[in-house]
Amino acid sequence: MRANDDIDFAVSDGRKLTPEQWDRLKQHVLRQAQVARAQALRDVADGIRATGLELAAGARDIVRSWWKAYALRRERRAAIRALSALDDRSLRDIGLGRSEIESVVYDPERVTARTLAVARYRAHAARPAKNAASNQPVQKSAA
Repeated sequence: MRANDDIDFAVSDGRKLTPEQWDRLKQHVLRQAQVARAQALRDVADGIRATGLELAAGARDIVRSWWKAYALRRERRAAIRALSALDDRSLRDIGLGRSEIESVVYDPERVTARTLAVARYRAHAARPAKNAASNQPVQKSAA
């Protein structure tokens, strides 16, 4: 056998080994198997650890998004309660009707669009109307 206890099976014939060589061969194979088993267990543990970290990160993200949604819902409900507590005149002063409170809170872009549409309408209505006489060209008289 070689000095590092590696057995070259191509060169040696297993039937010609002495009992001492068989014992060393068995010990060598067992050591190699134990090393391979330990490495496989480390690899499995690393995989489980990585998967656990990914699952924890995913769970954290889910909880964070749920918390944000919960906080947003509480904020909106508080705004609805505050606006509902106002009287009709106060609501009209801020440009709302009582039936619009929830839609304003849940869809603020709608209010912006409505405000822009009203502004465009008012700007259009404020322009002076052109009369028919101003559109006709002025005729020069031949004098």
